[in-house]
Amino acid sequence: NDVRKGLTSTPKYLLPKYFYDAHGSILFEEITALPEYYVARAEEQILSSTIGNLMFTIDPGEIIEIGSGSSTKTRAFFDSRVNPSKAMRYIPMDVSESMLRGSALEILRDYPFLEILGIVGDFERDLPHIPNSSHRRLVLFLGSTLGNLDHANRHMFLSNIRKLMNDGDRFLLGVDLVKDFNVLHAAYNDAAGITAQFNLNILNVLNQSLHAHFELDS
Repeated sequence: NDVRKGLTSTPKYLLPKYFYDAHGSILFEEITALPEYYVARAEEQILSSTIGNLMFTIDPGEIIEIGSGSSTKTRAFFDSRVNPSKAMRYIPMDVSESMLRGSALEILRDYPFLEILGIVGDFERDLPHIPNSSHRRLVLFLGSTLGNLDHANRHMFLSNIRKLMNDGDRFLLGVDLVKDFNVLHAAYNDAAGITAQFNLNILNVLNQSLHAHFELDS
């Protein structure tokens, strides 16, 4: 239904969540390390300068990460916990099961004090699968992913996030600011062509999932 709606609209579009099969998730991790892709570096710099005070102030017993991917940035939150002996639960949600399983195993190896409950799902639909908790929660939605949603879906998403939260819980949102055209264009048209591969991979997803017949060379 999403694809039919998108490809019969003017202009045509495909929803970004369908980029992230196993191969697409790996390509995106490569994109975040590209020199042109400033978003990941900027967010990491902001977190590094604020995370100690943030974790001291909130002292969460549970961290929920929406669109967790490789969970690379989340490690800084675990490293900055106030009480090293205090148990903590981590709930990553991602559309890619392979990425979720792989990153969860690595994190559990490096942070054995964690309890990890991974949820494979679409954050526009599956947030209700996150269980209730009596712990203070920190909900993470980083990477400027909010920009992938239109106004109506943003409103619904944020309303659903609110339903996960009690008094004292906190929501940490990462968004980009308005950028110079050339900076933005370079970030999504890198010289190495990784983003181009990532973009075309969504057609591979349709070929494999919906038996479409896109010819990527064309």
